[in-house]
Amino acid sequence: MDKETLLEINGHDWKILRCELSRSAEANPLFAADDRDPDDILEEQMRLMEAEFEALAEDPDKPLAGTDPPVHVALDTEYQHNAEGDRLDVLSYQFFLVSLWGIMAGIVYPKRSGKHGRLKFESFVGIIIGEARRRKVVRMWPKMVMVYAHFLRADLPNFGDFESFSDQLDCIQGTLASVGGDLVVHSDYDADVGPRPNGRMVLRDRQRRLRLTQVRFIDTLLLTPGRAGLAVTGEMIGLPKLELPESYDKSEMRKFLREQPEAFEAYALRDAEIAVMYGLKMQRFVRDELGMRRLPPTLGALAARLCRQLLDVDDGGFERAFGIERGHRKTYWNERQGRKIVMNATGPTAFRERHENFVTKCYHGGRNESFALGPTAISDWHDFDLKSAYTASMVDILTPDYAAAYDSKDPLAFVGHVCGFAWVDFEFPEGVRFPCLPVRVEDRGLYFPRRGRTYCTAPELALALDLGCAIDIQIGLIVPWAPDGARVFEPFVRRVRERRLHFKALGQLLEEKLWKEIGNSAYGKTAQGLREKSVFDARTRKGKMLPPSPLTNPYFAAHITGLVRAVVSEIMARIPPHRTVVSVTTDGFLTDADLDELDLTGPMAVRFQALLDRVDGAAAGGADHA
Repeated sequence: MDKETLLEINGHDWKILRCELSRSAEANPLFAADDRDPDDILEEQMRLMEAEFEALAEDPDKPLAGTDPPVHVALDTEYQHNAEGDRLDVLSYQFFLVSLWGIMAGIVYPKRSGKHGRLKFESFVGIIIGEARRRKVVRMWPKMVMVYAHFLRADLPNFGDFESFSDQLDCIQGTLASVGGDLVVHSDYDADVGPRPNGRMVLRDRQRRLRLTQVRFIDTLLLTPGRAGLAVTGEMIGLPKLELPESYDKSEMRKFLREQPEAFEAYALRDAEIAVMYGLKMQRFVRDELGMRRLPPTLGALAARLCRQLLDVDDGGFERAFGIERGHRKTYWNERQGRKIVMNATGPTAFRERHENFVTKCYHGGRNESFALGPTAISDWHDFDLKSAYTASMVDILTPDYAAAYDSKDPLAFVGHVCGFAWVDFEFPEGVRFPCLPVRVEDRGLYFPRRGRTYCTAPELALALDLGCAIDIQIGLIVPWAPDGARVFEPFVRRVRERRLHFKALGQLLEEKLWKEIGNSAYGKTAQGLREKSVFDARTRKGKMLPPSPLTNPYFAAHITGLVRAVVSEIMARIPPHRTVVSVTTDGFLTDADLDELDLTGPMAVRFQALLDRVDGAAAGGADHA
């Protein structure tokens, strides 16, 4: 090992593998984000340093808050399962730091691989910052450290003090990130933990001064299109993941480290490099493309924020469209503070709320059925999908007039561009191949029987009538569109489609995929929390129900999914009888019918095509091959 880059701190061996000072845009991805004059930066740092000296003189025991811009650090761990002890032995911790002044990357070999020899996260962050300051990669203490990893849940528990701060993290989609608040650590070289007010970590630096730096955790897995793995993520940013040599296996990393230490270090460090570089790319993406100063924890949260941002251009447009109002009070119990917290919040208006339970029962997911058993005949089979099914269907939503909602038992009142919901008895003629009304069966999903009783939406009710279904409405609700109501999601969908086409023309695949994922995620946010789903709350360490999102609205979620089901069902119903439909999944189906045999002239297909044309223009197609 290079003795000049090897440090022994608290019994662990730290090896600095890269250290480069640079403020060029080519070498430092943060440089482009800071267009200040270097002299202005130096002057500001001198001023901050003087303020720090004054604060120390006034109260030496008070923690000094960081003042420099955030630094970005990716972490990664390599480990191997120990069958004898039934545990994971941590072989190394690696990091990759990027600041305005340069980069620093390295690897830490713990003094013992077992659980009791693990590195503390508090020390890990503090030592990285302290060593980066010593090497001038970080000039002043940063306000915040952005910590990145690809699937944080696999790496954070490998730190010896994980249990001490895990209650300050949030569980999201099976992994960890910072949502409800950032972790606050006071840290540097010394691992001597001091007082922990309100659960905060307090450490001292080499001069025994208390230092305060916030830490925010970002899991890049939640920010990649389709939750892509690290290898795919690296390819998307031109930084391919290194492969293990053929004679080694991921389950035998200790052997790889022992026999090829330099190759091991390169392999391990590249994973951290990919995570931080992708994270920085996402930071720039949300800043340049969306005008956001803070990177949301997931692409879904990003979509929700953008959607609300576009609706808020019209003063009060978001509240009016979603039927919400200010002036509500939200009460919750703060476990850490041991007291009840009351805060101002928005909530549904009385007009929206009075029908919410009924409308929520009309919300269902997509069709998911198989009509064939066993192997299919040898033929040409086609997998047809609706183009942009959910994003296009979002454009069908106008601003509802919640206060004007009225009851109706007339089936014809649900025909046309209507926002309606009903509980019905129904019976399709025997000749209908694919009935279109969903019946929810407890724990078994949706069935589409020939007759039954169900909750449904106006689009599928209209299609059922078109198929000759006898319908007896037991309860019917129609929510008229506001006379001056705009199409609620059209600005959002237009933005998504425009940016996708823009990046597709430039050949920038990652950005095009990100915009596609943003578009697809927004619909899901309208339905979040409508169905009971228990999730683990890392802060309270208890299960809780998945809360609604800022976009949750049962009227919108039910109407959108109902329209998609109706369009798919109508096209299937018009397939020639000599053709076979093997299965249907959400927005597409598998059939031996050719494209020119699909009848797209039905009212639902025509309506869907018109929505595509509003966003894409005449070039949009109604159905695509998958």
